[in-house]
Amino acid sequence: MFSSVFNSGCMLKKRFGYSGMTIAVVLAIALYVRSVYFCNTQTVYKYYNIRSGVNEGLTLGGCQGFLLNGKPLTITSGTIHYFRVHPCYWRDRLRKLRAMGAIAVKTDIPWNLHEPYKNIYDFGNENLEMSVFLDIVNFVQIAKEEDLLVIVGIGPYINALMDFGGLPSYLIGDGVKIRTSDPRFLARVELFFSKLLPLLAPQQVHRGGPIIMFQLENSYGSISPADADTQYLAHLHRMTRQNGITVLLTTCDSVAASLARGALSQLEDNDMNVLQTTNSETDPLAQIETLKTLQPNKPAFIHFRTGLVDYLDWPTRNIWLTHEYEAALQEVIHTSASINLQMFCGGTNFGFHNGATGGDTPDSYHPHTTSFDFDALLTEAGDYTTKYGVTLELFRGMHPSLYHPPPPVSPSPPRRLSLTLTPAQELVWSDIVRQLPGQLHGENNFVAMEDLQDVGDRKQDYQYVRYSLDIRVVKRKCRLRVMGRIRDVAMILVDGWRVGPRLPTGTQHFGFWDSENNLLELDALPGVYRLELLVENCGRISYSENLDWLAEKKGLGPENRIVLQYANPVSKLNITGVPLLSHWINSLTGWRNKVRYEIKGAPSLIRTTFYLTSDLIADTFLDIGDWGKGVVFVNGFNIGRYFCGSPHQTLYVPAPLLKVGENTIVIFEHYYNAYFIKLIPGPRFLQ
Repeated sequence: MFSSVFNSGCMLKKRFGYSGMTIAVVLAIALYVRSVYFCNTQTVYKYYNIRSGVNEGLTLGGCQGFLLNGKPLTITSGTIHYFRVHPCYWRDRLRKLRAMGAIAVKTDIPWNLHEPYKNIYDFGNENLEMSVFLDIVNFVQIAKEEDLLVIVGIGPYINALMDFGGLPSYLIGDGVKIRTSDPRFLARVELFFSKLLPLLAPQQVHRGGPIIMFQLENSYGSISPADADTQYLAHLHRMTRQNGITVLLTTCDSVAASLARGALSQLEDNDMNVLQTTNSETDPLAQIETLKTLQPNKPAFIHFRTGLVDYLDWPTRNIWLTHEYEAALQEVIHTSASINLQMFCGGTNFGFHNGATGGDTPDSYHPHTTSFDFDALLTEAGDYTTKYGVTLELFRGMHPSLYHPPPPVSPSPPRRLSLTLTPAQELVWSDIVRQLPGQLHGENNFVAMEDLQDVGDRKQDYQYVRYSLDIRVVKRKCRLRVMGRIRDVAMILVDGWRVGPRLPTGTQHFGFWDSENNLLELDALPGVYRLELLVENCGRISYSENLDWLAEKKGLGPENRIVLQYANPVSKLNITGVPLLSHWINSLTGWRNKVRYEIKGAPSLIRTTFYLTSDLIADTFLDIGDWGKGVVFVNGFNIGRYFCGSPHQTLYVPAPLLKVGENTIVIFEHYYNAYFIKLIPGPRFLQ
């Protein structure tokens, strides 16, 4: 009944605006509260008697399901990535998850964020770009306060459709063989686990905490046979147990294809507290049936995909219609399997942490958008969708003995900031270059991003790399050929002026990853010029069966070289990273109080300021539809990259990033400047 009223509200919203949605939600909640008042009053923690020192914990209850402290349990869960949601909103998202009828939340641990630089570990205790998002212990404790159990994916590889699958990119520069028994890789994993797991061990359910299981690795069974390494899983299992983790350990694969290749059950240590789970990348019913065949005396658990990721270079969103989602979910529920919804709330790929999808060829590369909305049950900004309504009724019916709190009522329409600003200042490319950090001078070969030094021994892991040299043009219409593939996008400048396509509408152009060994006419008169190649890392591949493709370096490397026609190099290469980090941007000087509009000859930084009172601070969306391609910073925080050809024409700005008084927006724009910077109340899409 709740879902029908709720979804009627969604239809009323379309017809009459948010007022219809408000009426439906209030009515649904009133009916819901009336029903639970006369029925169930026991919370998850009370019903399952979860207290420190008196717990059996989660055990395998045979093919019928799990047991939690001796009572039968079918898990209903949803994934929330704490690092994709501002911590001020963790409680809101968790509360909405519990109200939907879920009794657990799953989250994954991104190693690359918690060790942003080699040997520097951040669990919310540092003052780095993403520190405020990284207090995983606080997230777990809030989940318990909201009556949720917790499932934690600790990797070290998590996929999660993020940069390098959550692995730190310094591993690429160090030349280790990732996801194998390479001693250099295992040493780094062991060190990371020694920092992470002691924080989580006290939060296990048998000690009165919320954590009921840990997932190791992700989709390891799908790795190509040439790279697969069973002993690697054994090492992860040993490290986890040695760090005080005693609850259930799981793996996750598309078992219909991989069978038991990625399972812990094949290990020889006789640990019975392990479980293989599956995902729903293909037919979920076939996955569950295969899982039951592989583990006839253990419960089935499926990670059920609720939507799809969007691509920066594709103009249309990937949408899974609600009625199709509902039908597929009902089929899974009828199998009596435990379910985790992947994702419940997608959130945002803040900074440069979006991943990319790679296919079965080196050029099948598609970077993901900053928005990780994922067409999930809550929107990127945490608003309800019709999928939430249908899932609520299905999930609550799976736990008739439990009390389910009413869904939080949000203002309708949600309070959002709307503002139109004028760009006030510009820092031109030549002044940016003048303030770049130390360069590598006199190089004979290109150096990839992962092999550059940033600060001290910190590797340049994201952002851009600038390669420059002097050339002598001997004949007009000289040509440049870059041999090999560029990873991922290159802008070519001659004496500070961009040459080549002004703004390609696709990627089949010189300087994009789909092109290889292509020619570019420089159109310069005879003389000596400074040639620059500014290469952007658009996001590392999140998943590949080929581990070499997964660990591919960015920028230009020794395998690349320049070939000139009617021109000759007269200097060696100078190479430097362009560290678009807040502390560096804040240190820049030379801003001009005049902004060039529309097409410009080179990338530049645009800045404007605006003032807010406390009553105006609210979530908002920055409209990038009139801009070209670049990155946006709000009060020094990188809210993500944008591209006018992307399906998402806005970037989400959570209210906690804004402040009373002066606020600053800085845009690094590649191609052309718009006349206005617009903050609008909701997301906007290309199609």
